[in-house]
Amino acid sequence: MQPLAFSPLFAVAAVRHRMSSRLLDGFDEWWQTPAWWIVVVAIAAVAVWMVRRDAVELPRPVAGLLAALRLAALAAIAVAVLDVQRIAEHEIALPSRVAVLVDTSASMSLTDGDDSTATRATLARQFVESSLVEAVRRHHDVSVWRFDADAEPVLRVSGTTADDATLLEWPARLEPRGAATRRGAADSRRPSSPTCAGPSTAR
Repeated sequence: MQPLAFSPLFAVAAVRHRMSSRLLDGFDEWWQTPAWWIVVVAIAAVAVWMVRRDAVELPRPVAGLLAALRLAALAAIAVAVLDVQRIAEHEIALPSRVAVLVDTSASMSLTDGDDSTATRATLARQFVESSLVEAVRRHHDVSVWRFDADAEPVLRVSGTTADDATLLEWPARLEPRGAATRRGAADSRRPSSPTCAGPSTAR
C-alpha cells in the first residue's frame, strides 16, 4: 500500500495597486463628484482665458509657456485638495477544507456479504486512497480523521508539508480497534463537513 502523496494548498495572495482620493471617496451624494469636476474644468477654462487676455502682446511660445505654468500650478493645487494617495490592496484566498472521517471501531474488521473478501477497514483505506479523494485534494485542503469512541486526526496537511512519519504510519492508525462508534465525538472536533468511510451507526 503506497502512502498518500498529499501536497498542501497555500493561501493565494494577490496585491493590486490603485490611486485613490480621500476627498472623492468621502462624498456621500451622487452629484458631488460631477459637481467637483465641473468646478475644476471651469477654473481651468478661466485660467486659460486669463492667459490669452494677458498674453495678447506676447509671442506665441511665451504665451503657451505661461498657460502651461498656470495650468500646472492649478493641477498641483487640485491634487493637494483631492488628497491623492496610492493604495495597495492585498487579497488572500484560503483553501476550503474537507475532512474524511473513517470509522475505526471493531465492526470495521468484518466483511459485508459472503462474496466480499475485503474487510470494511480495507475498503475504507482504499476509499482514502481513491481517485475521488485525490480529485477533491486538488481543490481543497483534505484531512483524514479516525473515530470510534473518540476522534483524532490521522493525516493532516498543515504548514509547508505533511510529516513523512505521518505519511508512512497513517494506514496502521486506521486499523479497527475501537470498542464503540460515536459519530458525535467526531462531528464535534472535525474542521469541516466530513466525508465518511464506513458505517456510522451509534452504539
